[in-house]
Amino acid sequence: MSDSSKGGLNFDQLSGDFYDAEVHRRWVYLHDRVANHEIPPAKEAEPTPTARAEFLQHLGKSLTQADLATREVALRRLNRNEYENTVNDLFGIQVDLQRILPSDEREQGFDNNGSDLAISAEQMVTYLETSDQALDQVFGPTEKPETKQIKLKFSDFRDIDRADRLTNEGGILDRSRNFPGAKSSQSRTK
Repeated sequence: MSDSSKGGLNFDQLSGDFYDAEVHRRWVYLHDRVANHEIPPAKEAEPTPTARAEFLQHLGKSLTQADLATREVALRRLNRNEYENTVNDLFGIQVDLQRILPSDEREQGFDNNGSDLAISAEQMVTYLETSDQALDQVFGPTEKPETKQIKLKFSDFRDIDRADRLTNEGGILDRSRNFPGAKSSQSRTK
């Protein structure tokens, strides 16, 4: 082909890098024009139908592969800021998970680029630990809460007949009762 380009296309200078968006766009334009018999111009020799079909099939396959490769979405994890916000919003809690999680790689100033947010085994362990902390915040600790018992003498009480419940061991009194040393919600007396 000559140095002059007809219709704004010069095939001698057109790159074969289908992964470049602009080059890909130009090759798609070329494919469509050949398929619609707009190329070559009427004054030029027409390719045989077999040659045209082979060209379109080969070019179409290359364009499709490049398109699929550039459109693939990278499977990624949430960055630590996104993870903390998601967990806090999901459970209605406020827990600082970012201080535990490893820092995220930055690409051109952004830390949420999917290709940079892969997850290693060590990071997975850290994310599981943070999820345990978040669940502890939601449901409480797994240990049984500490119980307190206060033993008092009956003689220390003024209105013993007002005990909420009398047992063989003594009386169970409500914390709101006015008696010395009462600090827990229930006190067992002897």
